[in-house]
Amino acid sequence: MENKHSNNNLLSGPKITSGFSIENEYFNSIEDSFYCKILEENLPKSHGFKTPPQYFDFIEDNILSKTKKFPAQTFFQKVRQLIPTIAAASVLLFIALNYFTFGSKAITFDEITAIDIENWYENGYGTVDSDEIATTLEQSDFDDDNFLNSTKDHDIETYLENINTTTLIDEIR
Repeated sequence: MENKHSNNNLLSGPKITSGFSIENEYFNSIEDSFYCKILEENLPKSHGFKTPPQYFDFIEDNILSKTKKFPAQTFFQKVRQLIPTIAAASVLLFIALNYFTFGSKAITFDEITAIDIENWYENGYGTVDSDEIATTLEQSDFDDDNFLNSTKDHDIETYLENINTTTLIDEIR
């Protein structure tokens, strides 16, 4: 028994280490690294695609020679191309507007009524002072007989009935 205790002491005592050491999880990962190594050895050693020598030196020139070159147009060149079209459209518009608005009927002086002239002056399109009215009335021929014959007795009576006496007195003064 003593012998057993002495052997246990030897085992429980200082451990002797050898000069070799292993990484943790070495035996678990060795299988994966082995398969990877085999796959790498089976991969092809040559390239799949080959380019001709100096291919990349001349590729840009080849592409540019095959593309079509269009001349660049400036803004002014585009405007110069549009000017005839715009001029033709404006002439057609002018003719159409004149045809539809002015071609319908010409207005004469006989068609203008006294109400139209009155509205024209009321809206401020014309100004007349007393000198112009006096000059115009001097040149006109008034026939007193025509004035008296055109007024009716009924019109005079309604005027006198509706007039305010104070305004009548003011008009007389």
